Amino acid sequence: MIKFLKRLSSRQMFGLFIAVGFLLTLATSELLIAPQTDTALLTAQNEASEAEVIMAGAYLKQYLEERESILKQVANNPALQGFVLGSAISKSEIRDQITTSQINDKRLQINLVDFSGELIYQEFELTLHETTIDFHLKKALNDKSPSTEVVVLSQLGNEYQLLLLIPITYSGSVEGALLAKLPLDLNSFYASILETAKRQLSIVEPNAENNLESTEFWHRVEYQLPYSGLALSYGIDTTQLQQRREALSKDIALATVVGFICAFALLYLLGYQLILNPYKQLELSRLKLARNSKLLRESEAQARTLAKVAEHAKDSIIITNPDGRVSWANEASSKLSGYSFEEFVGQKPGHLLQGKDSNPETIAEIAAAVKAQQHIRRELLNYNKDGHSYWIDIDISPIFDATGELESFIAVERETTEQRRLQQKVAEALSKAETASQAKSQFLANMSHEIRTPMNGVLGLAQLLIKTPLNEEQSRYLHSLQSSGQHMMDILNDILDVSKIEQGKLKLDPHNFCLEQLTDNLFSSYASIASEKSLEFTVNTSIDKNTWYFADASRIRQILLNLINNALKFTEVGSITIFLSQIQTQQTTSLQIEVADTGIGIDQDRLTSIFEPFNQGELSTTRRYGGTGLGLSIIKQLVQLFDGRITVHSELGKGSSFMVTLPIELASAQKTQAIVEAEQTLFKGAKALVVEDNRVNAMILSTFLEKRGMQTRVAVNGLEALAAINEQQFDVIFMDNHMPKMDGIEATRLIRKLDSRSAKTPIIACTADAYADSQNMMLESGVNYVLTKPLSETELDFSLQKYLAEFLEVNDSSMPVEGNDAESKYDVKTQDLSILDIEQLRSVFSQDNQLVSLLLQTFWDEFSSAGLELTDAYQATDFERLTLISHSLKGSSASLYALALNKIATSVEKQAREQQLPSSDLLDELVKTLQQTLDEVRLYLKNH
Repeated sequence: MIKFLKRLSSRQMFGLFIAVGFLLTLATSELLIAPQTDTALLTAQNEASEAEVIMAGAYLKQYLEERESILKQVANNPALQGFVLGSAISKSEIRDQITTSQINDKRLQINLVDFSGELIYQEFELTLHETTIDFHLKKALNDKSPSTEVVVLSQLGNEYQLLLLIPITYSGSVEGALLAKLPLDLNSFYASILETAKRQLSIVEPNAENNLESTEFWHRVEYQLPYSGLALSYGIDTTQLQQRREALSKDIALATVVGFICAFALLYLLGYQLILNPYKQLELSRLKLARNSKLLRESEAQARTLAKVAEHAKDSIIITNPDGRVSWANEASSKLSGYSFEEFVGQKPGHLLQGKDSNPETIAEIAAAVKAQQHIRRELLNYNKDGHSYWIDIDISPIFDATGELESFIAVERETTEQRRLQQKVAEALSKAETASQAKSQFLANMSHEIRTPMNGVLGLAQLLIKTPLNEEQSRYLHSLQSSGQHMMDILNDILDVSKIEQGKLKLDPHNFCLEQLTDNLFSSYASIASEKSLEFTVNTSIDKNTWYFADASRIRQILLNLINNALKFTEVGSITIFLSQIQTQQTTSLQIEVADTGIGIDQDRLTSIFEPFNQGELSTTRRYGGTGLGLSIIKQLVQLFDGRITVHSELGKGSSFMVTLPIELASAQKTQAIVEAEQTLFKGAKALVVEDNRVNAMILSTFLEKRGMQTRVAVNGLEALAAINEQQFDVIFMDNHMPKMDGIEATRLIRKLDSRSAKTPIIACTADAYADSQNMMLESGVNYVLTKPLSETELDFSLQKYLAEFLEVNDSSMPVEGNDAESKYDVKTQDLSILDIEQLRSVFSQDNQLVSLLLQTFWDEFSSAGLELTDAYQATDFERLTLISHSLKGSSASLYALALNKIATSVEKQAREQQLPSSDLLDELVKTLQQTLDEVRLYLKNH
């Protein structure tokens, strides 16, 4: 045997060793493990059988308890309780009560007995012996703690008829019982959870014979039910269990053999490699070590490269330990802070770098993020070693190891001092630009005010004179004057609208209006202008003139006027046709305006650019036809405000057609022409207070109102207005803004605070301030509506119809209007060519000597003592008084064509407004020119 073994090779010897070991292991397992396995399987089967019996019993118990719970609900039904107590309830009603209960088992039948045991309601016959029934029934009726009884009525195989006796109680006493017959087929009942074909099941009562007896092949167990000793008898086929145990033992044995085979095969393979090839494994280990060494060298080289990058990075990089103390910092950190690497290490960066102006809130936010081990990025003011401050953008990130533990923090800092300096410059530039924009807005507002104030007098008087008897030449001159003045106002309005558009302040102000108001006198005026150019002017409209809309009528009128003006400007021969129509859909209503002309037309290449500001169809157009090139640009912006659209079709040399479509709302309350005329009649006798420091403007507005049958009174400032309101009641107040002593805004606020009827009086502002900011300030003070000078009679009528008519409907003024005299009523503004150009003044007012004399007399009354007042204000260095007097002189002299006085007064006012005292020579010149003007006025009045 030993010789045989010596002849075997190491590989064969190892294989023999594995084979012998396998056989010995297999034999040992069969001798020792097999009995233990059989015992364990038998125990497991017995435990499984016990668990199966408990599950089957619990399943039956749960089923009976559910039926018991439902039947108890039926037994506690007030109708059934009343029936048992003898209430007059029919059996059909009792059946309905049972049917409507939650009993879903149609096989369940119900009987009811009263306290004496008498059957009072029956659905089934009792087949059990009466003694058994009586015993359980009496127990249910007489027991102080009544409980449910369950009795087996009958049995046929595994099919049972169970009887459930439920006590019916009332006020704690048993008054009867509910008997329910419940069919139960055990095989069907357990079919879903047990293999009933190989189980024996039965329900047994106490003292009853159990027909299931334990035999050699059956194992029997009983499960007690909580009902009068009932039990579930459960038989399990032991032969089946034995067969399963034997099959499982074979499977275990087979699995053991297969496992051993696999284990020893693996052992053989591994052992062969480990024992027979040690040098081969050693070589593999050496190669692996060499490969890992190479990877380590590459990683170290990469780390050195990254370290060099971090060291020479322009941004400051600082690494701290979890406690926040510096463990490493690059060269950029030293350059930025002035601290060396040695000075950094071990220190907390905040202690070294933060100073008195470092933001404590930012420092707190950084500290909180570090404590929470979170990333944070902020801007912070630091200080270098020399105490000089600098701004940094700091980015701090936590670094975690492979286990998730905090390893360090890395902070990357970039200096942003220069960037912040540039941002500051940009902010300063923006501030300067904003200041410049505000200065531009103020300049435009001042320009508007200074131009509108004299133009109100010129155009207002022109409107009045046109309605007086005139010869043909006078009428032509007057219309030219009005047209030229209106043209200048249109240009001014265009410039102001462009400014509003640039600032985003152009807003719509919708209100109710009718088409007749929108086009009132519009087409007749343009028809006469077109006639002068020998043009045919036609208006076609399909809209009822009494149709009322809710929109910004003034802006719609502006769009229409600009389109017509554009057509008139560029049309020399042919015609201009206006089309107005209403487009109605299920969702929207739109107003469509089309203006077509036979003018010069527009090149197709320039159709898009004509809507740009300061742009016209050709560069030569401005020189030939004039204009600012703003009209179409403003129209487009207005159309966009309406969410509308504008289109143009044009052919060079043949004409153009502009079409505007504006979404618009129909007004819910429409006014007919009869109502409008009735409102105008209502104005007759109405009392109006005109608050205006310029007597020419006051006279013009008073004349407009008096021609409408109204009575007027004039106050030259807010204080006089308040005094007048205290003396009498007014139906409407027209309020200027810039006035001496008290302006219109302050006066309006005080009027609105009064306790009298005057606090609700409509106040209509009449101002030369066309800027939205100024008008908004007046509206916020309590003004109802703002009229912009020069006044338009159409706008005036609109304001009266909208506000005065509504006020008069609910109020009635009864106090008389005091008489007005020329000396206290008017405040005049004049304008001159030299000292006083009388001929020009008489020409403007159609040689109406009486009107000219009235204007000059008003000027004399107002300014005869102004020279002394100027001197007193100058000597007292009273800039406010100087400003007010020179401002009044400037406006009045412009209206009377006293240009010399106007020029000097303008200069004095400008310096006084800037808190600069004019030179004594300039003041002397103003007083001298004023006296010369007064002398000319006195001479004219003496001769006329």
